[in-house]
Amino acid sequence: MQNNEFVTKRPTGPIPTTVRPDFTTKRPTGIPTNVIPTTMSSQLRQQASEQETVSQPPIHDFTDPEVPSKRIKHEEDMRTLPQTQAYLILDHFIKELNQAVMGKRCSDLNETNLNPIIVKCIEILDTCEQLLDEYPTSNVQPGLSRYGNLAFRDWFGRICKESDGFMQSILSEQGQLSWKAKELSAYFKESFGNRTRIDYGTGHEAAFAAFMCCLARLNLVSKNDGFALVAKLFTRYLKLMRHVQLYYKLEPAGSHGVWGLDDYYFLPFLWGSSQLIGNDLGLKPSSIHDHTTIVSNENDYLYLAAIGFITQVKKGPFAEHSPMLNDIRYVLVLLNLTT
Repeated sequence: MQNNEFVTKRPTGPIPTTVRPDFTTKRPTGIPTNVIPTTMSSQLRQQASEQETVSQPPIHDFTDPEVPSKRIKHEEDMRTLPQTQAYLILDHFIKELNQAVMGKRCSDLNETNLNPIIVKCIEILDTCEQLLDEYPTSNVQPGLSRYGNLAFRDWFGRICKESDGFMQSILSEQGQLSWKAKELSAYFKESFGNRTRIDYGTGHEAAFAAFMCCLARLNLVSKNDGFALVAKLFTRYLKLMRHVQLYYKLEPAGSHGVWGLDDYYFLPFLWGSSQLIGNDLGLKPSSIHDHTTIVSNENDYLYLAAIGFITQVKKGPFAEHSPMLNDIRYVLVLLNLTT
């Protein structure tokens, strides 16, 4: 194994025969009775029901054995997941990226010799953001949905439609889809939320991490690209999803409320905290309460950018709407590690 390869090429530990899990979400049909406000007129209610149940092409073709399929279906699957090959691979990959960004600012990245694959992926995300203009929220009659804007489904459907072509461009392939393109496309499509529920959460964020991991497994990126994957590609993905989240008013998927770090994201705090190790700006956990510090450094540090976004979308005292993040400071003080 070459020195610049990701360790995820050969994960250690017991590898059972369990097939890889993915992050595919269920796609229930029909519309729950509690989606439409009771005060809505019967005409609007009928229009909402018709729009909800309109036949849409499936996100994945699960009849194709080369397309990743859902394997986590029961509580027992969650207990065996940590011993699966897929878990070990993704876990090692995330940890390696954590090491790659340790003590580094995003602006430390030298983009002179940026991997063309990363450049191509960023261009694809740019295209995805441009497509938002083709599916404006104004096209949806107000009141058709209590949660989220239904125009999200049209944008999401367009992303799914273009996904295979996007992946072929990354792989420089033409004609029939290869298993590589199918694998990449499956995780890519799952990165943007749930079309039926109009929500987004850490499972979708994890799907994008799996997408980047697949790039590594296919030798399209090397360990030398680890810093760029986080500082350039992942930050571009975050920028897109925050735009989508605000524009279509996506609901948090599986949020734990105040008992979670954040309603939508997790990795910015993991990789972002690694960035802050040994920083030369004197940044500490208490810096999250200094608005000036956040604004001045959020482009360099994922953690501060995540805090800045939370303060943008949530109102009230930080300690009330984000107690877990707030308490990190006091835990470290008690341990005499920082202030």
